[in-house]
Amino acid sequence: MSSIVFWFSILGVLIANSQHLPPDIMAKLCLYLIFVFSFLLILFYGYIIVLQLKKYMNERKQKDGELELFKAIPSFIHFRRRIDHFIVLKNGDGRLNWTFDIEKNTENPISYMNIPILCEHLRGEMNPSVKSIIIEKLMVNNDVYDVTYLPQFIRYPFNENISSCRPTEIGCIRTPVNLPKGKSKASIKFTLLLKNVFSEAEIKEFVVVDIPYITEKLTVVVTHESDSCKIIPVYNNGHLIDAYSDHNLNIDMDEVAEQNKNIKSSNGTIVWKTGLPKLGYSYQINFQVKSGGE
Repeated sequence: MSSIVFWFSILGVLIANSQHLPPDIMAKLCLYLIFVFSFLLILFYGYIIVLQLKKYMNERKQKDGELELFKAIPSFIHFRRRIDHFIVLKNGDGRLNWTFDIEKNTENPISYMNIPILCEHLRGEMNPSVKSIIIEKLMVNNDVYDVTYLPQFIRYPFNENISSCRPTEIGCIRTPVNLPKGKSKASIKFTLLLKNVFSEAEIKEFVVVDIPYITEKLTVVVTHESDSCKIIPVYNNGHLIDAYSDHNLNIDMDEVAEQNKNIKSSNGTIVWKTGLPKLGYSYQINFQVKSGGE
C-alpha cells in the first residue's frame, strides 16, 4: 500500500511540473508510471486473494477436522447409564462387574456393538499370547450369551526398565445388542476377570475408566472382596482422580477439578458418580489396599 502511495506522489509531482518537460518525455514517463501502477495494483489484489485463499483453506481444514471427529464419534448408540464396579481380589486379580443401559439413536436395526477394553499385564509378561481379560458372564436383557473377547494388540512401554510401566493389552468385546427396528433400548451386564491387574495393590494401584461412547450417567465403585481389607485413595497432587484427554496422557486440569467434586471415599470404598463425562477421555483413580490389622 505504501508503494502505491509513493508512486501516486511521484505522478502528482510530474503532473505539477509537466510544462517543464518535453511532450515525448512526458508521454513516456506517464506510460511508465501507468505500467508500474498497474503492476503494483495487480500485486496488491493478488495479495488480498492469497489472504482470502488461506482463510478459506484454514476454515476448510477446520471443518474437515470437525467432520472427521464427528465420524469418529459413535453417534448411533449412547449409554443412558453405566456402572463400573471393580473388585480387588486377594490374589492380585480383579473382577469387573460392568452394567450398561444403552439406547440407539437411529431407526435402523443394530445387532452388535464393539466395547473396547484395556488391561495391564503383570510386569515381565511381554508375551502377546498371554490374555489378561476373561469374560465370565454376559447377559443382554437377562438372556445369557457366550461371546468372544478379541485382543487387538499389546502396547509396550517406551522404557521397559521403568518399574511403574507395564505392557497393556488392548482389545474389544463384540457384544450382541439385538435392537431391531422399533426397539431402541437394551441392558447389558458383564462379569470380567482381569488377571494380575491389581498385583501391587498393597503399594499402589489404579483403575482406568475410558469413555468411548456418549454416557449420560456414570458410576464407578472400587471395593475389596474381603471385608477386612479397605480401599484407601492415593492422592495425586491433592486430587483423587486424573482426567486425560488422550492416550498420550495429556491431563485436563479443569476436568480434574470438576470431577474431584464428584468422587468420595468412605468405609473402605471409593465411589465416583458423574454425568456426561467427556467423550474420548480416560479417567484414572489411584488407590491402595490396607488390611484391617494395619
